[in-house]
Amino acid sequence: MSCDRKRRPPCGDSDSKVLWAAAIVAVAILVAALVACVCIRKHGFSACLECKALCPAVSDTAKMEDASCVTLTLPGGVGITKIYACVLQDPCKPIDSGHISIGASEDDCYFAHCFPKDPCASVGNFETTLVHPLIVGPEGGVVVFTVANGLCPTSAKVLEVTVVYCPVPCAE
Repeated sequence: MSCDRKRRPPCGDSDSKVLWAAAIVAVAILVAALVACVCIRKHGFSACLECKALCPAVSDTAKMEDASCVTLTLPGGVGITKIYACVLQDPCKPIDSGHISIGASEDDCYFAHCFPKDPCASVGNFETTLVHPLIVGPEGGVVVFTVANGLCPTSAKVLEVTVVYCPVPCAE
């Protein structure tokens, strides 16, 4: 056997294989996007892209001193995006928990959250950012923040609740 033979190139060029793979992936993505658009139009789904972006935020705050509860009234049709609550306790009246509820009235609750507070700390707080705005019904809503020691409502030096909301959320 002679060693002078020319070597044959491997089957297919590696650059062309990468280009073919990229073309196949691009076509698959295009087909998936087309199917999604057809399904969305066929079934009547709507998207409100303005609400997915930042909205012009408005905030309302309510504050009470020497109380176990503070109430904040919200206008109808808004979309709540953030809730902040803060309690300053009296050293002689330890507080170990807080409760936030939102509803059409104080008795009609559609959002509720309890959170612990260290009774040895003089200040406790809670904050949350909602992934999707919580829509308040057209009749408006009430945010109630209460504090307690065990199951007994307990007066705090200061209670404060702030709600940030979009004044005109999407109607999806």
